[in-house]
Amino acid sequence: MGKRAMLPRVRVVLPDELPPRPSPTGTLWSDLRGTGGDEDEEEQVTLHEPTTQEMLQYELMRLTLDPKYEPRHPKAWHQREIVALLVRRGGVDYMKVPKKFVNDKEVMMAAVKGTWEALIIVSEALKNDKELVMVAVKQNGMALQLASQALRNDKEVVMAAVKQDWNVLQYASDALRNDKEVVMAAVKQDGMALRLASEALRGDDEVAMAAVTQNGNALQYVIRLALKDRKSVTVAALKQSATSVLYLEPVVLKTKAFMKIALPYNGRILRYAAEFLRNDKELVMLAVTQHGLALEFASNALRNDREVVMAAVKQNPWALKYASNALENDPDVRRAAGRADARFL
Repeated sequence: MGKRAMLPRVRVVLPDELPPRPSPTGTLWSDLRGTGGDEDEEEQVTLHEPTTQEMLQYELMRLTLDPKYEPRHPKAWHQREIVALLVRRGGVDYMKVPKKFVNDKEVMMAAVKGTWEALIIVSEALKNDKELVMVAVKQNGMALQLASQALRNDKEVVMAAVKQDWNVLQYASDALRNDKEVVMAAVKQDGMALRLASEALRGDDEVAMAAVTQNGNALQYVIRLALKDRKSVTVAALKQSATSVLYLEPVVLKTKAFMKIALPYNGRILRYAAEFLRNDKELVMLAVTQHGLALEFASNALRNDREVVMAAVKQNPWALKYASNALENDPDVRRAAGRADARFL
């Protein structure tokens, strides 16, 4: 019986000699064998280099399967599907993205979903695309600085950004920095955001109160003369932070009447009182009763006053270290401290 005709065997050369994969044309990137022939029959092998299209399809396949793969073909960055995959995964040099894609919403949306910083390369037209910018600012409010002027004046966009990061209030339009709802969202996160609000809102009682309640030092940005209830806002600031007293008129630090109002709310304010007021027993008693450690700021004479020291250690036993040497070792004083904190016994 005659020998059967030998069928040719075709092998496509692949980069890195990877396992065979189907090609987009329907042929197999593998050995194509006939249905007949014995294993020991002589075979004819035909080789050919893959086309550019096959190589790019291979790059796309590798990217799909391996998130860490970096395309090597010089034309890879000019293929829309490849660029979309690269920017979506993030961690790429966005400066490599060809300009023809920066106005492609689908590709740029994939990039922004990967990281808000991709908004840097987005075209001016897409920086005015509300859907795309909203994706960015919800990731990081600072993306607002890259949005168009129109969207920086869009309340929904700015609110989304401010809720993510109050600092971005500085990039909002003047109109929205004068919007009470937007500013309130910012100062409730950090009272210091008040510095970014309009002058009108810095003199608004509700906004000022929200700011100093969150951070007493925001008092420095309050336009107190414009307030209807100046005392309430001031007291709220002093309760939250003793250092807020430094943003009041310097004369108050020398005024006993003011100190009598302030110290019951925050005894630490004694630190900033004039020296002669720190030697006033009435004021010092108000301070240490509210905050025992304020004894540190009393005059030497009052740190040696039994009544003052007893009041301080009862409020906070650690105040004992600020008493005079004589009272620090006084059995009655130590016992008073010990009743408040067994560690002193």
